[in-house]
Amino acid sequence: MPVTLVNTAQAENSGSNITISVPAGTVNGDVMLLEVSEVYFFKSVPPPMTFPSWTVLYTQQSTSAALQVIRSYLFYRIASSEPASYTFAATPQYTAGQIMTFTGALAPDVKSTTATATTSSITTLAANSLLVHFYAGLGNPTDWPISLDGALSGMTQQGAGTSGNKFLQIRGGTIVQASIGASSVYTATNGVSTTNYWRSFLVSIPPSGGGGGGGSVSRRRKFMRIKSKRANGKM
Repeated sequence: MPVTLVNTAQAENSGSNITISVPAGTVNGDVMLLEVSEVYFFKSVPPPMTFPSWTVLYTQQSTSAALQVIRSYLFYRIASSEPASYTFAATPQYTAGQIMTFTGALAPDVKSTTATATTSSITTLAANSLLVHFYAGLGNPTDWPISLDGALSGMTQQGAGTSGNKFLQIRGGTIVQASIGASSVYTATNGVSTTNYWRSFLVSIPPSGGGGGGGSVSRRRKFMRIKSKRANGKM
C-alpha cells in the first residue's frame, strides 16, 4: 500500500498560542507530521516550545546579527483518538505551523535539516518511501511582506502559509521516491533575497507494506533481533 496524503491543516498567530486543526479524514494509525516555526525580533528568546504527546524529530534555531531569530520544530505522532485540534503554548511575535496526515505509512525513518532553502540528500531505506519537505523562511526588513509566488522545486506542494504580517513563510511538499537510495535535493523559492534566514527539513516516510524493496519493517526487525542477542551475550 503506498503512502498517501490524507489532508493538511495550517495556522498562524501573532504573540500568543497557536492552534492547529487535526487534518480532516485523520483516523487511528495514520502518521501525522507537525512543523511549527516561530520568529522573535530584538527580544530575549524563551526556552523552546513544548509539544506533549508528539515525538521530536528536530528543533533548530537560526539567529542573525540583527537579533532576528527563527526557530523551527518538526514532530510526528501516530494518530490515536485525535482531538479536533492541538494548541501549543507560544510567546513569539509570529508563529506559523502545519500538520500533514498520511495513511499507509510507518513512522519517519530518515531525516535531515539545513539552514538554507535547499535540503540535503537523504538515503531512503524502503522502496516507494514518501519524501516530505518542510521549510520556513524569515524575510529581511527590505523583503517584507514575503510573497507567496514561489514553489517547492520538484515536489507537489501540499501546504503554504504565512504569519500575520507575512514576516514568516512556511511550505510543505511531497514526492515518492521509487527506489532505495540517495534522494535528490529540493529547494524552496519565494522571490526574496538570498540573505533570508531559512530552515529546511526533509523526511522519509516508508510505506507500511515495506515498499516491495525489502522494506524498513524487516530491516528494523532484523536490527532488533541482533540488538537483543548482543544484550544477552549470544553474539
